[in-house]
Amino acid sequence: MPLFVRYFLVIIGAALLITLITFFIWKPQTSKPIDTTKTNVQSQGMAGIYFSEDGGASWKVLPGSEEIVPLVFAEKNGSVGGMYVGTESSGLWILKEGSKTLEQIKDQKGNFENTSRIDSIAQTADGTRVYVSVFQKKQGSVVSLAESGSEIVYKAPLGGYGIFGVLVGQFDPVHISVAVGDGTFLESRDGGRTKYWAPLALTAQGLVKLIAHPKKAGKYWALGNKNLLYVTNTAGQSWEERPLFQIEGKKLSTINDIKYVPKRDSLFAASNYGLIESADDGKTWHGFRTPVPPLTITVGAVAAHPNFEEVFWFSVGNQIFRTDDGGISWRGTILPTAKIISMVQVSTVNPKIIYAGTHK
Repeated sequence: MPLFVRYFLVIIGAALLITLITFFIWKPQTSKPIDTTKTNVQSQGMAGIYFSEDGGASWKVLPGSEEIVPLVFAEKNGSVGGMYVGTESSGLWILKEGSKTLEQIKDQKGNFENTSRIDSIAQTADGTRVYVSVFQKKQGSVVSLAESGSEIVYKAPLGGYGIFGVLVGQFDPVHISVAVGDGTFLESRDGGRTKYWAPLALTAQGLVKLIAHPKKAGKYWALGNKNLLYVTNTAGQSWEERPLFQIEGKKLSTINDIKYVPKRDSLFAASNYGLIESADDGKTWHGFRTPVPPLTITVGAVAAHPNFEEVFWFSVGNQIFRTDDGGISWRGTILPTAKIISMVQVSTVNPKIIYAGTHK
């Protein structure tokens, strides 16, 4: 056998031997891909409030909102960018003017606790006095806040009922209206200082939300706990009862949010049907065109631009959609959270700033 053939066979044999040893004996170390999905969802989902500075195109966590569940937003009157936040079980919070960090308000007099539920927030026009409805120790109350401190100005006589609506008169800062969860509607003409509250009405359903017309004094809307709508033009002395919300002959089972839109002079509601609108104080409702088919996914919240009647936002799950042409076209953004968006608040001072509150 020629010598070069022998060398060739030796080289081939050695290569085969190395291959067998590698396959049966040596096991290479492999790195497992890191699944960051769960970690990201958990860390991002802890926050209760997100904010956007570009009209909703991008969103960031509002520092300080970790672990809280917001129930109500209220822009701070007399400030630029200030905001109050009422929570489910963490009391009252504030975003101060010029700040981007949410801070808890601690009541030195103990009239509301850091673990209380805040259901409604109202202010005088100059922002010097704030009225908050507090639920703690199984009782609802209204607390007045000012630089001088806090004071309980009203307590619900029956335990277990919250106060879900507080209003300050547009032209009378000491005219305070209160809607209680048992359907009682009351008023004080001296800011609650004498503790005398006149009962004006008792509605068939408990009241869970109270809205005032921004320019017509004494015109309010109230939402019942079974989706019945109430309307008054007499500051609550008498109410008109609207039938259950109906769209295409079907009663709505869920109303998550309802707002008055001044630029359209209409009511908008976020519902299980979708986004709906009424231009006649709730007598009739129609579906508002959105990319979400009716009766498929419940709309969580709705908000409107303070200056343009065709610009709206609404939320579905963890997404927020925006239209600039009255619903002809929409664009959506997914927020960096696994939670459901239940509140959307557009700044009236700078509409590019939007806040989104989450729950679950």
